Amino acid sequence: MKRGIEWKCTACGHTFRTCGTQPFYRNEKNERKPHGYPEPLSEEAARTGIKGFWVEWYCPKCKCAQDAVLIEYEAHRKDRTAWSGLRDKHTRQQPVCPKCGTNLKVFLDEDDVCPKCSKGTFEISCFWGGGNR
Repeated sequence: MKRGIEWKCTACGHTFRTCGTQPFYRNEKNERKPHGYPEPLSEEAARTGIKGFWVEWYCPKCKCAQDAVLIEYEAHRKDRTAWSGLRDKHTRQQPVCPKCGTNLKVFLDEDDVCPKCSKGTFEISCFWGGGNR
């Protein structure tokens, strides 16, 4: 169930979305693919299990949402141990922007100025999501 926050600029109305923790698996080509929750999105996802979790958070340097790995296990997991890793602070990584290496932010603050108009800041416009994506 993919869920997140839609952010809206207070001056020009520019919007973008961030999303929370999502499970993934790696296919035979080692490509990261969405696993799905509460049910796997595909037979391959169900057969493979969960390799880790990703997030789509805000990069203050690139001024947009970027997706990054939060946890990646050495091997795929098919049971609840995949989810228990989210609670272990030693397992989680600080997500960094894949383009510039800056730490990503789950929430924006008043210092994050809109990249479109350079005048406004961002407010939560709405919470979105639900369903299996």
